[in-house]
Amino acid sequence: MPIKNNGKLDRSLTPALARVEQLNILQPQKLSLPNGIPVYVFSGLQQDAVRIEWIFNAGKWYEQNTLQSSMAARMMKEGSKAYPSHEFNDLLDFYGASVKAHGGADTASFQLYSLNKHLAPVLQIVEEVVKSPLIDPRDLEIVTQSNREQLKVNMMKPDYLADKAFTESLYGSKHPYGHELELEDYDNITRDSLLSFHKQFYTASNCSIIVSGNINDQVIKLLERFFGGADWLGAPATVSAHLELDSAERLVKYDAIEGSYQSAIRIGKKLFNKTNTEYQELSVVNTILGGYFGSRLMSNIREDKGYTYGIYSGLNSMRHGGHFIISTEVGVDVRQAAIDEIYTEMSRLQEEPVDSEELDLVRNYMMGRLLNGLDGPFKVAGMYKGLYIYDLDIDYLYSLVDAINTITPERIQELANKYFDPATMHEITVG
Repeated sequence: MPIKNNGKLDRSLTPALARVEQLNILQPQKLSLPNGIPVYVFSGLQQDAVRIEWIFNAGKWYEQNTLQSSMAARMMKEGSKAYPSHEFNDLLDFYGASVKAHGGADTASFQLYSLNKHLAPVLQIVEEVVKSPLIDPRDLEIVTQSNREQLKVNMMKPDYLADKAFTESLYGSKHPYGHELELEDYDNITRDSLLSFHKQFYTASNCSIIVSGNINDQVIKLLERFFGGADWLGAPATVSAHLELDSAERLVKYDAIEGSYQSAIRIGKKLFNKTNTEYQELSVVNTILGGYFGSRLMSNIREDKGYTYGIYSGLNSMRHGGHFIISTEVGVDVRQAAIDEIYTEMSRLQEEPVDSEELDLVRNYMMGRLLNGLDGPFKVAGMYKGLYIYDLDIDYLYSLVDAINTITPERIQELANKYFDPATMHEITVG
């Protein structure tokens, strides 16, 4: 640590970077409930708290009608036949518990936070919601109307319209990963369709559980008691084959909005998910380009040119695919200039080796992010969730550390030339 001669800290001096090269990651204990549900346990928290997450193969990939996944998950928070909405939420408040529900691209999840001392009565309540949600027509109408009004607002925003056009350009509007909401989709949502979706996909045969926190034998016994039975076995999830639409090699599209002062820019292409052997190294290349606040895109287009408040790039991974995306909003008068600078930074990665100082900075940033994501059993469990749906385990994180620490400037150039060729990018601007 830099100090002055008088022994006081000199805050004008930058501390030396210290490379983190190894991690000691909490491994899950793998169990199985009597009905076959796999349970992954991350224990070690001293406080009297537990987080349980039920994960189902019930995402957009399995929908027959748009919104079934997200709305079926959302409506579980509105109570069950035994515990209607107001009673369900009052009981959770009484016991100091909270729940979250989410329907994603491939999976849907129901997440519970509870104190260990109240876990038995809380799980009795949650069992009803997970297995027998009420989906009261009045609650459904309120949620649907609220979401519909929010969509109306979003459909006037250039950034929402750009995201919609971008994913549709990559996957096609009929593909689960490509279809974005239309107002008429809400007209097709009924209580019966959501109950049918829930009955088919929210079953023990289609479920995994990740539990973390202060875990003891009593927690596992309670899971077995409330969720280990054969009463909700069901069948493993199946889905009709989805049409994989080939996107154009390059698509450039500009949609004008009269009176708009902002242009939303999305540039990217279809790639692969994190099971690909080059994904981890490519994540380093992406971080250099636009994956953090000190990236090249931020330094150029925000700090130097002043075209935007923020610009980022990312690798989006789904179970059946993935894509690369650059996202920003700029003034309409500098739209083309910003696009040109984006391509300039891509080309620079291809043509010029990254110097050691910049690469060391990115290595430390990525390792710091990884360490933060592994701070305690709750966070490790969350990170593990992002691996197991791809049939990956904790060893993936060790290989990620190796990729971060060993990638060379030459390898970065090779990957940039292979995947970040401007001539292959879809370019969508709205505004």
